[in-house]
Amino acid sequence: MSTLYIRYPATGTSSTTVTTIGTIDSVTASANGGVISGNSLIFQSASATVPGLVNTTNQTFAGPKTFNNDVSTGGNFRFNADNSGLTHAAGNSASLMAAGAEILRAGTTALTVVASPCPFIQNAGTAAATSYSFSGSAGSGMYSPGANQVGLASNGTAGLTMSSVQDVNMGSANSTNMQLLSDNFFFGRNISTEAPLICNQVNDGNLRLSGGASSSTHGRINLFGHSHATLADIIQFQTAGTTAGQISATQAWTIGAGTSTQHTLQTLLATNGAQTATMTNLPAAATSGNPNGWLQITVNGTTSYIPFWH
Repeated sequence: MSTLYIRYPATGTSSTTVTTIGTIDSVTASANGGVISGNSLIFQSASATVPGLVNTTNQTFAGPKTFNNDVSTGGNFRFNADNSGLTHAAGNSASLMAAGAEILRAGTTALTVVASPCPFIQNAGTAAATSYSFSGSAGSGMYSPGANQVGLASNGTAGLTMSSVQDVNMGSANSTNMQLLSDNFFFGRNISTEAPLICNQVNDGNLRLSGGASSSTHGRINLFGHSHATLADIIQFQTAGTTAGQISATQAWTIGAGTSTQHTLQTLLATNGAQTATMTNLPAAATSGNPNGWLQITVNGTTSYIPFWH
């Protein structure tokens, strides 16, 4: 075993030989990182005010530090003394803490907001540069077009906006089609009981406009598209679940197309159009022409007229 002797100072007539390492932090700390006391070199621990060594107790370092490689910890990364920072959560996950409470947890497959409520506050953005977008598609996502408003955009153009009073606008000047893929669409305050209710039911080319949730007790209009299997290109009118009339693909109007006797509009007009009234048991004077006058009688608010001759 070799012994290292340090002579201090290196120049001058008087010098001290360091022969031992003293107890760390046993003297007042120095701005030089250590103190020579007699023949002992005494190291000191680094702190927020002086340089020194890293020890095994809690320490606070002053000044920025740069690490060229990974930094590992068996505990947490905290900011100042408010118990906020990063901590290792269960499994392969990490949590963001604020004032000792877990706010956000990042796992291997999911990012979970733990605190409730904990809104993500973002700049309003625009349709061309949405606040919440997708990689490579800055103009496709969600943004806020104004105070208390929400918008959805694609390719830099707004496609759906909701106002502060929940008015919804869909489509844009660039839109050419709006396709609804679900079988049923309901509009109304209460889709189960309240009328009026508009229900669009797409079924084999059928568009249904209903006055209520129950088709058996409310009036409705059915518009059968060209692709319908049996009723292609027909407009149908129903009351209380029974078809009351329809317009065919050849523009023929039919009245009473349900369980009632069916009549086309042309037949009804021909049969029940202009009619000639015939009066029977008239007095002899009536045969010579029109009555000389009419006698008005009102009973219970209903007015009637009786012809008379003289």
